[in-house]
Amino acid sequence: MVFAGFYPKDCDYKELKSALEKLSLNDPSFTFAEENSDALGAGFRCGFLGVFHLQIICERLQEEYGVNVLTTAPNVSYHVYVKKENQAPEMVVVDNPGKFPYFGDVAYVEEPFVTAEITVPEENMSEVMQLAYEYRGTLLSTNNDEGLIVLTYSMPLAQIVFDFFNKLKASSHGYATLHTEFRDYEQSDVVKVEVNVNYAPVDALSFVVYRQDAPVMTKELVEKLKYTMPRKLYPTPVQAVVEGKSIARVDVPPLRKNAAVSGEIHTVSKKQALLRRQNKNKRRAAHEAIEIPQSVFNAILEIS
Repeated sequence: MVFAGFYPKDCDYKELKSALEKLSLNDPSFTFAEENSDALGAGFRCGFLGVFHLQIICERLQEEYGVNVLTTAPNVSYHVYVKKENQAPEMVVVDNPGKFPYFGDVAYVEEPFVTAEITVPEENMSEVMQLAYEYRGTLLSTNNDEGLIVLTYSMPLAQIVFDFFNKLKASSHGYATLHTEFRDYEQSDVVKVEVNVNYAPVDALSFVVYRQDAPVMTKELVEKLKYTMPRKLYPTPVQAVVEGKSIARVDVPPLRKNAAVSGEIHTVSKKQALLRRQNKNKRRAAHEAIEIPQSVFNAILEIS
């Protein structure tokens, strides 16, 4: 299953809970459980059969119940093996990146793999194979079926769950078909990326990525967040942290220039007064709730 967080946007918690309960009655493949985010407050961790199923649920909530939700970036569940002193590692199932164990306690991580059977015309075979390679697919077998090539791959579910099918259709001009079936959990070198806004971690923005892709993806992410995060009256630092180290950072520009250093001519005492007032506003704003629009989560989805 694919998991994502639902949080009230223009409704209250009870209204959203009532709508989800009604949806789950006639859709047994949809599951939800209560969860709480430090940044977004009370919400629900929901399970879907795929991203398309997630989009359908969001549309039904809006059209049938008049409920708009803030949706976090979808993710799959991981088997995280936590170190135990003088014992074998203990497995923990993690379906929320924000609940990923501390990196120093992790022995290794397993992620779900699927067997993907792709049927494609012979003339589009090379483009499809290149696409599968980019999505970390391992070719298992090939068959020729009356001019159609059947390619069987082992692929990570996290890689293909978002936009692989759309790109497959584009590379084959709409002629390719895709059938997937759960294969097994396999060990992978993945890390949790934690996003800090104004030096405070925002658990709802955390996601899991392959270690070797982390430097490039985090740099791209903070550049996107520079233009999607709500602006304040002062520069707001946004950092991407992996295993306790900040590997990418950007400052979200302020709404207006710093009055104390704007180039205007002020006496020393007036500049000091402006700086004291500005520092007081900074400290007050640091304790305010961080507002995160849907565009921020969409930015994470685009680089995943």
